[in-house]
Amino acid sequence: MAADLFSAALEVQASLAKRGWRFCFIVMKAFADRPLDWEDVISVARRQRGRLDWRYVYAQLEPLAELKGTPDLVTRLRRLQRDNG
Repeated sequence: MAADLFSAALEVQASLAKRGWRFCFIVMKAFADRPLDWEDVISVARRQRGRLDWRYVYAQLEPLAELKGTPDLVTRLRRLQRDNG
């Protein structure tokens, strides 16, 4: 599982490099799933309101959350987006 997770993270990282730091930051912070990380995600969502490609963020986060065995990360991010972004 660790190799699969690492491989998926590398693919996401390469893809995100083309899209800008905001997307990478949100995906990686949500994936880390620590209280301070969620505060950072909220801050970016509020500051970048209307400028984030949420479909792209979810497309990157969903496979990582599945590999990690924490699909609730996506649900939490959707709720956060609804309330803040």
